[in-house]
Amino acid sequence: MVQVRADEPLAPAEPPGPRGEASPRAAVEHAPLPVTGCARWPDALRLRNELTGELVKGRCRSTNLCDYCAKLAAVENSEMLALDAMDGNAPQVWLVLTTSIATLDMSVFYRAHEKLMKAIQRRFPG
Repeated sequence: MVQVRADEPLAPAEPPGPRGEASPRAAVEHAPLPVTGCARWPDALRLRNELTGELVKGRCRSTNLCDYCAKLAAVENSEMLALDAMDGNAPQVWLVLTTSIATLDMSVFYRAHEKLMKAIQRRFPG
């Protein structure tokens, strides 16, 4: 993909495959995302698909600074896990690490993370 400036309308978010078939992602359902897109991506900047020429709005991919990109990253990760499970290659362990309170003091997270890693190493040595 290359960046180009354009005032043309955006392409559909999930175009059909080359023969018109549905995308494999259509098999995994999730709640609709806001149609606003990434607020941090410049309005006049688009990405151009070199094969088809279609222009699409990009995204910053900053999960800590952009709510839209954070939600989309969570959906993409969940979809990949679901697709892997449908193929029979699902992970045996999946962890989401967070804290019970929102704080800027990361020591709470680091202590909990350290305790978790020690427990995992005790349970699964080597």
